[in-house]
Amino acid sequence: MARISGFKWIGFFAAVAVSVAVFSVAGFAQYKGSPVKKEKLINVLRSRQLQTREIVSVIRSNGVDFEVSPPVESELVSAGARPEVIAAAKANYRAPAVAAKTLPSKFTGEPLGKDAIVTLLQNGVADLQVRKNVQSRGVNFKPTAADKLDIKKAGGSVALVTLIETSFATPNQAAVSSSDTATTGSDTYNNLIDKAVAQYDTAKDTTGAITTLQQAVSADPNEARAYQQLGYMYLYGQKNFTEAEKYMRLAIERGGSAVFRVFHDHDGFFNSTCQGSLFIAKDTVRFESDDNKHTFETTDESIKSIKMNSLLTTFFKVKSGSFNFKLKTGETESKNYNFAPLTDNALESKMIIRLIGK
Repeated sequence: MARISGFKWIGFFAAVAVSVAVFSVAGFAQYKGSPVKKEKLINVLRSRQLQTREIVSVIRSNGVDFEVSPPVESELVSAGARPEVIAAAKANYRAPAVAAKTLPSKFTGEPLGKDAIVTLLQNGVADLQVRKNVQSRGVNFKPTAADKLDIKKAGGSVALVTLIETSFATPNQAAVSSSDTATTGSDTYNNLIDKAVAQYDTAKDTTGAITTLQQAVSADPNEARAYQQLGYMYLYGQKNFTEAEKYMRLAIERGGSAVFRVFHDHDGFFNSTCQGSLFIAKDTVRFESDDNKHTFETTDESIKSIKMNSLLTTFFKVKSGSFNFKLKTGETESKNYNFAPLTDNALESKMIIRLIGK
């Protein structure tokens, strides 16, 4: 696997290890709005418009409404999901809420304590059976973060923990919480983003997608994703470089990225390349290849220069609009690496250079 010196290669095993450690704790967090649907996640992955960390952030915030079985995992990987996305989806499955009509009008018997639930799980009682006991008897405690972790360690599921939360002190209350039924501001924003992706990628309706994203901006002017996708759609959907750069800068200001589709050169002459997305943020530049083999990230401090290749160099390198990164590899040493826009448009490369600011 080729590496870019000066860029950090995000290793497969390191990324997964960190993700699992973080998400195992985050899995019990209070989710916001509706969970992410598998079909919509696949659409976003295929769009190549969001960084892995942005997708993971939404999953951690909202959870997912599907379990990641081996076939589902294969489907996600085929759509471009990286190990971090798979780990996040596995750790943040939100089981369907228990409908009110499935609960007894009254709990019967002695409510269960945490120790009793943990003991049942440790003794091999199936999670489903423990949930049935909780539905029938209720619980006598309001679970803390530590309680939830103990139950998980004993083999309890997220669905069990959710049921315990809704079964404390209110035995005659329906188990469906307001967060499961109400449409939140987060839902509205995410639904608009999903709609815009479908309009742009599936319906090929760039104008409609831009209108939808403008609605998302109105719903939450401080969120970066709508600006980020507006920049992308103005650039690739309408070839409007002025509007594209305007929205890309607005996205960067809000902690998001400007997104460009590029070739990454492997051999110095673009005879061997991979395609991917280049993400420019406030102080980092990141490349994610479509085949999930190359992930590079560098800070602004490591970029010695970035500039267009000369006409002569471009002639020999075949790709029009190619540009060169010179990255520091030591106190006095540096190395050169080349990218080129998939469109072969030099104006796009010049915009990349302006946004990076070198």
